[in-house]
Amino acid sequence: MEFHATAVSDYLWITPGLILKGRTLHLDKWAPALPGKDDEEVDRKKLAEMTDLMPELCKTEWEGVFVGDPKCSLEAGEIRVVGRFVDINVPQAMSFAWPSQTFDIKLVDTATGDLLVAIHHRVALRAKPGMKQWCRKIAKAMNEGLGQIYADGKKATH
Repeated sequence: MEFHATAVSDYLWITPGLILKGRTLHLDKWAPALPGKDDEEVDRKKLAEMTDLMPELCKTEWEGVFVGDPKCSLEAGEIRVVGRFVDINVPQAMSFAWPSQTFDIKLVDTATGDLLVAIHHRVALRAKPGMKQWCRKIAKAMNEGLGQIYADGKKATH
């Protein structure tokens, strides 16, 4: 598996020849993140909040870009979309740190279990607005074709 750094994600891998048009994406619940030992309570709360929110947030943002093809569903589909936050940082008052979310998303063939797309990315914006913006960006990339975006990226695997 060779990941590429691309304009839409820090790390992207895609099954060659993948076509999403005419298919339904099942936006499944995100797996719970394992809070780090250095996470503050505010980070743990935001992790739980965003983990619960992501299927609906992705569905809403993606449907606005896809305009019906591919379709999005919270119940079923030929391609299962799963995600997990790796980390969320919520800066405290008087902090010079940037808010950020680091996450993984996988698209998996529901019938075979085959991995179709793997994404690892970090968004350096407030949690909900940042994720909405990135969801629209990746949906536009899906419409254009992730295969070409992957091909245009730079090899990121050692």
